[in-house]
Amino acid sequence: MPFRITVHLLDPVYQASTLDRGAAEWPPHPYRVFCGLVSVADPKDPVQDAALQWLEQQPAPCWPSCCAPVAVWPN
Repeated sequence: MPFRITVHLLDPVYQASTLDRGAAEWPPHPYRVFCGLVSVADPKDPVQDAALQWLEQQPAPCWPSCCAPVAVWPN
């Protein structure tokens, strides 16, 4: 079942890079997005818990080519 997650950043600056620090990490890595969802979930809410468990079991997402990194760190 396809679904979409839209992320609205609260800060105008996003600070994350690829492992070699050669490029900006955009779009955010799926694990980073999942950790954000876990951090705001109510641990006592069984519906939220079930949703996170379902999401955790899904295959890795496919990013469209339009979402390639748009910035490169200066050397």
